[in-house]
Amino acid sequence: MREMMDTLLSGLSELVYICDVDTYELLFLNEPGRLLFGEEAVKSAEPCYRALQGLDEPCPFCTNHLLDFDTFYEWEHTNGRTQRHYLLRDKLVRWRGRTARLEIAFDVTDREQQSASYRFLAEAGDMALECIKVLDSDRTLGSAIDETLRMLGTFLDADRTYVFCVDDESGETMSNVFEWCAPDADPQLEKLQHMPLNIIGSWLEAFSAGRAMVIGDVGGLEDHRGERRALEAQGICSLVAAPLELDGRLVGFLGADNPGH
Repeated sequence: MREMMDTLLSGLSELVYICDVDTYELLFLNEPGRLLFGEEAVKSAEPCYRALQGLDEPCPFCTNHLLDFDTFYEWEHTNGRTQRHYLLRDKLVRWRGRTARLEIAFDVTDREQQSASYRFLAEAGDMALECIKVLDSDRTLGSAIDETLRMLGTFLDADRTYVFCVDDESGETMSNVFEWCAPDADPQLEKLQHMPLNIIGSWLEAFSAGRAMVIGDVGGLEDHRGERRALEAQGICSLVAAPLELDGRLVGFLGADNPGH
């Protein structure tokens, strides 16, 4: 019977573990769990909080006091060791003469990430509508743009949001004309005047195709060292910029530095 139970639990694709509710000793870990946390986790009879969570004392979120022998207690948690998000089902069981906690963990990380992405897109749409209302209000153009940059920067959790404009129809230089900064960010507007437009040659290729320019890691711009130096001098690690057009002609771009989202 004992071997049959081990076989059944080990055959589950979900993570399953059993531990003593009094000593926290890890009594059983199924095959997927052993692959993830290692064979020694059970062999050395480590406490569950150390083997599974990487903690030195019982988890502050432990649900032992909420469990009984009749029903499963369901909750969610992100594991600090695996950085995966799990739907957890716990209950008390008798395991080889000991009162123990049985936990089955379903990895729902991808589902959570998809849900978060959908929530972000919905919130972005709402924010864009609010920005349009501001730009269409009775404010002066400068005041409306300043408020729009503040809303955008706050939503993206960015250090700076800004508008650059091409200086004239020759299209050789550009200047930072509007800027919003987070409280701990240094303003850059005065330093970014009449800069050569060709310094963002790779951006212009994206803009001409109607795409935003997204740089996830400025340090990785090995093929564009001039651009990299200019960005790093401003403390920029990542950015996103989108083209601004008038009658199909590029007149500038809207950007955000170090966005958190």
